[in-house]
Amino acid sequence: MDLEAVKKRKFPRVGGCFKLALDGCFGSEDAALTSPYANDPNNVGVLYYSQEEINDFVIRANRMGLQIAMHAIGDRAVEQAVTAYEAAMADYPREDARHVLIHCCMATPEQLDRIASLKLCVAVQSPFIFWKQEPQEYLDRILGPERAGALNPLGQLQRRGVVMGDGSDGPCTMPNPLAAMANAVSHPDAEARMERLDALRMITYNPAYMSFDEHERGSLTEGKIADFVVLSDDPLTAPDIRAIQIQALYLAGKKYDGKTPGVMGLLRCSVHNRLFRRAFI
Repeated sequence: MDLEAVKKRKFPRVGGCFKLALDGCFGSEDAALTSPYANDPNNVGVLYYSQEEINDFVIRANRMGLQIAMHAIGDRAVEQAVTAYEAAMADYPREDARHVLIHCCMATPEQLDRIASLKLCVAVQSPFIFWKQEPQEYLDRILGPERAGALNPLGQLQRRGVVMGDGSDGPCTMPNPLAAMANAVSHPDAEARMERLDALRMITYNPAYMSFDEHERGSLTEGKIADFVVLSDDPLTAPDIRAIQIQALYLAGKKYDGKTPGVMGLLRCSVHNRLFRRAFI
């Protein structure tokens, strides 16, 4: 949240899941909820900042032209984040800010509409669906079946035109994009399921768009950096997306051989790439 340090280092964005975590999580029962936890009527979770503090920060960061990302899991934290983004964009409108809401696990339909209206991007985590560390029976117990069944509203966001980038939230879950895609298309809530092509974009093009890198990476397009994998089957038609194997990895158009270069090798590669690398097709 140190905007002077961001300005000094000429960073294009600020935020994340540490200092800008607005609430906790379901595992520790401190994600901020509008209504109390089902297993504890005295617990509505925790908001780590006041609305005034977050509004002030987001307004200042937005005026600086920064892209902002904030962690919000419960619906009360989502409300705080969306309210701050609304205040910032009313203060200093920007056409293509691509501000980010991280997680957005629980949100009301009205909040989803406001997210779409603001053209926010959402960094979602499909691996949280069917996650063994927070199994459905646990979520049902602490949230109640109705709220627990409506978590991670991917399909609802997608149908509203919200750009979502999928991630693992590692090391919480394993970084396996194909497994994440499989979760997105088989969400236990039919309303939250995504079509395969949309889920594929969510693990490829959309993350590049969210970091303003869509002109360099994110799709197999002439002129972009040739980082890609060769798969054993087509994820749009394969009977089991999770069973697809990665057969080869290419970085900047060159096949990765899996050899570990060591510390000195990494340093040499870094210097060489900075001086000579032509990363485009």
